[in-house]
Amino acid sequence: CNMASGDKGAQCVILSQNKALIEEVSKCSLSVCTVSTEGELLAKAWSMCTEMLVIDGTGCSKRTLAERVKKLYDANGKLFICVYGEDEGRNPHIRLAVTDCGASMVTWLGKTVREAADQVYTSLQCPKNSAKYACPYCKKANLSEEGLWLHCPLYHLNEAKLRAVCPICRIVPEDGYIQAHIQKNHGGVRHEELAREAKADIAVYAFGLVVCQRSDGKILLVQERYSVGFWLPGGRLNPGEGLCSGAIREAKEEAGVDVKLTGVLKIEYLPSGSLRHGAYVRTRCIFLAELEDPEEEAKCVPDYESTGAVWVSLAEMRDGLRLRGSEPLEWAEYLSQGKPVHSLSVLNST
Repeated sequence: CNMASGDKGAQCVILSQNKALIEEVSKCSLSVCTVSTEGELLAKAWSMCTEMLVIDGTGCSKRTLAERVKKLYDANGKLFICVYGEDEGRNPHIRLAVTDCGASMVTWLGKTVREAADQVYTSLQCPKNSAKYACPYCKKANLSEEGLWLHCPLYHLNEAKLRAVCPICRIVPEDGYIQAHIQKNHGGVRHEELAREAKADIAVYAFGLVVCQRSDGKILLVQERYSVGFWLPGGRLNPGEGLCSGAIREAKEEAGVDVKLTGVLKIEYLPSGSLRHGAYVRTRCIFLAELEDPEEEAKCVPDYESTGAVWVSLAEMRDGLRLRGSEPLEWAEYLSQGKPVHSLSVLNST
């Protein structure tokens, strides 16, 4: 193993000859070393010091990359596995294939590999006298509450929903899904804000979705948690938040980009329930948008909001790309046919 940075304890191992990538990742808080063969990388997966593996998949096929990731994940499912590739990281079919096999992150940007490595390092820091917990997914031990809060989406956002007892409060979540429970009830700088959102007594649920289209016709899609596939950036608005500002915020959180709303595609008003059993209204506004800065790169580092985002063509969606639902394909088809887009002036919202 060739050392690329000094000994800092926990180690990031890179299988690559890309000097720019190695140099960038070597700036992180983990100790960084490089290997030249898949066998060496597999051997390092067993090392007690190894916390993160980076595979340079440049020029590899989807099948080859998926097989490599699966071998590493089967060897040690407690590691953060990142797949890097200039073209591979932008390919939605490859993203799904490798995350299905255990990759935590897929990217085409060296700086985001470094950012992820720093987050891995931060998740491992446990103050001397603080309580220690084990991850309900991989059983990694000695994590602080903050560390576990950061660890879960970073390592496990792509894994299937898990029903488990919370290692922190020992409560079994009402819906049984441990990752959402940890997100909203423990640790994290946004804990109080998330708790307020979760407990808000709202009779009207408003959602904003964004169809962000590039000049080449591709649409920005978010890779959703639990490996359910790709979806439009968007989500529920916060109490007191406008439709436009909420949609812009959701696009930033889920896709990592600043968008400019350019029109309205659809407004939905869906009443449900009854007075006896809890009536409510679900409202959705689907916006058309473009990037504020056409050069801005989409999100790559996973968190509770998403695994990342990628630009997807209509042809790729038609080619069996896994989608959470049919709407991304429907809107891509709609826009390709030059159908009407309504002015933002139809909304009395900011």
